[in-house]
Amino acid sequence: MVQYKIQDKTVTFLCPKEALPEGLQVQCVGLRGTFTAWQTDWRFMLKADAQGNWSLTVLLSQVRIPGNSGLPEFVLYAEDNTGSKHFLPPDEREGYHFLGNTVIMLDDTLSPKQIAQNEHLALTIRPLADYNLKDDADCHTLANMRRVPGTTQLWRGYHPYKKSRPQLDTEDARLAMVNRLLETHGIQSVITLSGDEACDMGLGEGLSPYLQRIRSQWNQMITDTSYETVYFCSDSTEFAKLIASIIQFINTRPAPYYIHCRLGSDRTGTTSAVLAALCGASWAEIAADYQKTCRMGIQEFRDSRLLAYCFNTMLHGKDYGNDLQKAVTTHFIDSGVLTEREIQQAVLRLKKN
Repeated sequence: MVQYKIQDKTVTFLCPKEALPEGLQVQCVGLRGTFTAWQTDWRFMLKADAQGNWSLTVLLSQVRIPGNSGLPEFVLYAEDNTGSKHFLPPDEREGYHFLGNTVIMLDDTLSPKQIAQNEHLALTIRPLADYNLKDDADCHTLANMRRVPGTTQLWRGYHPYKKSRPQLDTEDARLAMVNRLLETHGIQSVITLSGDEACDMGLGEGLSPYLQRIRSQWNQMITDTSYETVYFCSDSTEFAKLIASIIQFINTRPAPYYIHCRLGSDRTGTTSAVLAALCGASWAEIAADYQKTCRMGIQEFRDSRLLAYCFNTMLHGKDYGNDLQKAVTTHFIDSGVLTEREIQQAVLRLKKN
């Protein structure tokens, strides 16, 4: 069984010989994890001893990047003499694995019981029959649409026409609901974070007349960013410029606004959280809003610790508990991508009654 041991300031990854596939000619054992951005990295190749057991010891500080579970996750693989990778099963104990990865239990604030419950939620598919489409709350949950905390003029949600889960019976109804709610809330400007993707006619995708009108008025901003950028590189110039471009768009386009990516979870979750912070929302409000995406039942789960990592990285570990709004505002001004006036103008637009 794949194992790890935490000792003082280090963590040792262990792959005993018996955990390897029987009869496999193993050339090396490697590690991928949240802390390697799920990429192969020579620094994370394990070393074999004379008995054929493999291990690697690294600083604990190197592996503190959380995954969707809220804690660091990893998977080991054995590479054979043809270069093929054979991924090894995770820790088999309930609550010590998450969606095929072993979870590194750094502390006791997330118990194995809670991780097991979160994994169950991450595997849940909520069929259309479970939604009451006459209930406003259910309609918004289906569309993953809600008003961003701290604002009156900003909504976040699912993509208006891309079917990210075409195999689910909810997808047609979900997109129809997104477009219905865009009209209901009088959305005038749209911020798209997942690029200018074409409609897939084979899946029956298409732009609604309402969205086409927004586009024809040049009130849609289209940009493309990644999961890795928004979570693991939130202190980068790239992320700062992304937020700046959103602020500048808001300042030149009519409200209300709608921000989305594909699912409305990661890129939408982080950017809308930053906008919420700039508008004075508390961390408790932001974190609670972030995790509401898990209610959709499309086999996705994000723990708010992942969002906290984004903020901690962005703010270089500074304590933002007492005045989050000031800390985030100062960060973007000091980054040189926005002025105080630009931020204040956007906040007024987002909070306008």
